[in-house]
This record gives sequence, C-alpha cells and structure tokens, in this order.
Amino acid sequence: MISCGITEVQFVNNSYQRQYIKSQKWEFPIGNTKVSSTDWEPKLKFPGIGKYNGKLWLNPGTGCADSADIEVRIFPDLTADFSYKYDTCYAQPVQFTDLSVSGSGGIVSYDWAFGDGQKGAGKLINHPYNIPGEFSVALTVKDLNQCVETVTKKVRYFPVPGILVVKPSQVIACAPANLIFDNLSKPVDDTYKVSWDFGDGTNSTLANPGKIYSTPGTYTVSLIVTSCDGCSDTIVKQDYIRIQGPNGSFRVDPSVICLGSGITTYTSATNTATLNYLNGEGTSIPISYFPIIPEGDTVLDTISYVYNDTGIYYPQMLLTDTSGCSIAIDPRIPVTVDRKSTRLNSSH
Repeated sequence: MISCGITEVQFVNNSYQRQYIKSQKWEFPIGNTKVSSTDWEPKLKFPGIGKYNGKLWLNPGTGCADSADIEVRIFPDLTADFSYKYDTCYAQPVQFTDLSVSGSGGIVSYDWAFGDGQKGAGKLINHPYNIPGEFSVALTVKDLNQCVETVTKKVRYFPVPGILVVKPSQVIACAPANLIFDNLSKPVDDTYKVSWDFGDGTNSTLANPGKIYSTPGTYTVSLIVTSCDGCSDTIVKQDYIRIQGPNGSFRVDPSVICLGSGITTYTSATNTATLNYLNGEGTSIPISYFPIIPEGDTVLDTISYVYNDTGIYYPQMLLTDTSGCSIAIDPRIPVTVDRKSTRLNSSH
C-alpha cells in the first residue's frame, strides 16, 4: 500500500468468507512500539515518511487462523498546482505554467486537460481556445514514487478575436443582390456584441446578417466586435462589395389613351448596354438601336408604342448592362386603353 504525504492510512479488508471470520488484528511493529487495531477496516496513524511492514491476522489463536503480510510505504507529499496568463482583451494562446511541488524532488509527467476537449503534456504549455467561455482546466502530475495528484481551476476566456474575418456570400453581384455576411472571427459567441455597417446607410447587430443591395455601386463594409468584458476590435473593408447593374427611370405619356392611339416611353439610363420594352402583354420588344451607355453617363431615350386592345397594362423597361445584370423599371402609373378616352375629358 502506498500513501503520498498522508501518514494516516485507511485500510481496506478484502478477506473473503467473512461469515467464518470472528476476529481480526492488524499490527505494525515500529521500534519499541506497535501500531495496531482490531477493526475490520481501520485507519492507522504512522509516524512519518518511511516503509512499514506488518500483518493482518484472521481468527488469531484458533484452529481456523490465517494471516497476510502487509507493506505500507509513505512517500513525501506531492502537491499539484499551476498558473495561467493571457491577454484578456485580444485573443492569443493561454500560457499554462506548472507550479507543482514534490517532496521526493522529481516529477516525471505533466498531463493537461484544457476543458475544450483538447489535451497536452509538459511543464510549460501554450493552448489556443477557438471559442470563448469558462473552462475547467485540470493538471495531473506524477512523481518518481508514482504518486499522482490532480488540480482543477476555472479559466475565464472572453477576449475579442485577434483577427476579424468577414466572408460575404458574394463580393461582386447584380442588383438587387441578396447577400449573407458570415462573421468567421474566433473566439466569438452570442455573448459578444457585433455591429455591421454595410456602406449604404444600413446596419445590423446580427452575428451573420443578410443584406439586400438594391442600387449598383461600390460599398465599404465594416464590423465592430465587442466582448462581454468591454474590449472591442474593428475591421473596415474598403470598397469591398461591388454591385453591378444598370440604373435609370422610366415613364409613359399619356397613361390613358383611346384604342388605336399610341404612347411615348421616356427612359433615362446609365451603365446600360441594351433596352427591352416589356409591353405588359407578354411581349419583350428590344430596342436595337439603343447605344451602350458607360457607367457615369446618362442618356434619355423615347419610343412610341400602340396597343391593339383595350385594358389596363403594366409595362416595364428592362435595362441590361455589359456584364448581363438586368433591372426592370416600372412607370409611376399603369397604361389604360379605352374605346373612348372619356377620362381625358372628364372635366367637361
């Protein structure tokens, strides 16, 4: 039996067929004295570090007696301990340092469990955490005498990420663009505050927000992450999102006409390669002579069109740029075609 640093030893009696055991005696001669007990499982106090030989007698002084030799070794104490340090504001590995003390003078192994499913070995070790939280870190040490001790401490880890990582679903897209912004920064959880600025006057506090860009252009995106301890970091992605596509306006005049009469469309467009008039009857009419309008320039174009039946029509002008991005523009009001244009003369 081995005891490390504890001189009062609890014995376990594994003798079997106890129904035949009427008495027992434990005895350890120590110099001119004896340490003894008649309890089934005694707790005996020894003088100090050393090796002690003794006996356990069963049914002593009877014809059914038996005995067993017992050796007790009491080794110097082993105390497990460690310290740790890290930058509480900015994420970096936590440095763990062993502070264990062995009375035997030699520790042969250091085994760490970091509370996040990871393990390590060594007297001095650095461990990175990919998630924030409170972790139960355990150090188990073993000395030359095979004494083993374990100490567990809580490590509170809530820094902001050392590097903020932003990943949108697209960086170049056609308007309207429905994007998802993923915050891949580590460590971050739902205890952290996040603030997104999408560069068009809109923002979000969601961890991984969605964002719709309706207008072509180039947008700067920024992200601020703040830990529950009040530390924060910012990343600014200058001119990060490029939304392509034409832009313009479209109207028709007049909007109420007699059957057989025509309307005139007015289109103001920029960054546009082709125009197609969607007449509201299910037909797309390309305007083949329309010139390519580079980004930054604006051209006003007009066409005439005659509807062959009465009804209410919702025409659109489809603008397409050189990259294939398109946008359909609605007029302010629909086109109404009557047999007689009574609406035009309603004031008489």
